[in-house]
Amino acid sequence: MSKLMRINDSTVEKIEELSKITGQTKQKIMDRAITIYSYEQMLKKANEQYAILKSDPQAWKEMQHEREAWDTTLMDGLKDDKS
Repeated sequence: MSKLMRINDSTVEKIEELSKITGQTKQKIMDRAITIYSYEQMLKKANEQYAILKSDPQAWKEMQHEREAWDTTLMDGLKDDKS
């Protein structure tokens, strides 16, 4: 489904320039830009939540203990595959 949306002239110019440079369609460029922005927002939120966790000494200690418990799951006795 196609929808129209207004964007600034300067943004249109940037998209057109990127299209010329990359050979990708303007739609592909917009899709990629929005995907990257979405990932950035997810990482920003994750970092904020991690900082909150780290600022709570008890919660941070519990998380460290949980990590230690999970670290033992890799001790399966198999050698690392270095091929």
